[in-house]
Amino acid sequence: MNRTRVCLLSLFIASLALAVLSGCASAPPTTFLALPTADMASPAAAPASAASAVSPVLIVRRVGVPEYLDVSAVRYRADASTLAEWPSTAWAERPAVALTRELVARLRLALPGWTVCDGTCPSGQGGRVVQAEWAPLDYLRAQGTLSAELRYSITNPTAGVDQSAALRTGSQRWSLPVSPDSAAGQARAIASVVDAAAQAIAASAR
Repeated sequence: MNRTRVCLLSLFIASLALAVLSGCASAPPTTFLALPTADMASPAAAPASAASAVSPVLIVRRVGVPEYLDVSAVRYRADASTLAEWPSTAWAERPAVALTRELVARLRLALPGWTVCDGTCPSGQGGRVVQAEWAPLDYLRAQGTLSAELRYSITNPTAGVDQSAALRTGSQRWSLPVSPDSAAGQARAIASVVDAAAQAIAASAR
């Protein structure tokens, strides 16, 4: 009897292991998604270190995004209160990091002759400081649109206490079609609103 039980148990464990291995073998590989980059071939996109010492300086702090989006999973809004994820797809880096870097790249294109730095300037230069936050930044999949709102402020901490309040503040909303209906389409739409955001911030900074 004991030998029969041992045999049955061994058979069960072997079957379970085979099922687990089969499931692992059939799982699709993860696709890592990145935001489309700015066109850095433009002559306006000079690196910060190449700018002259007297050029205006713009320092971009880490962009804020809702916590439910600043994760590796690529999420969209299935309905008003439900989030879903694209299967087997993940962001290649934290969305807040990518959004900040791409905003800086696009601001360099929009502000030729300026020094635009990500977080801090390597030379330790001070200047105007941009703080921006996306909320929402949602792909409304049922409607096929990206709903985005950016709120930002531009301050000048080096101007002294009396002038350190926000020089300018702004808020802008966008509703863009997402095509194709995919994670890649969603990433392209996000890159488009980052382009528009850079233009809005650059206009305020000038």
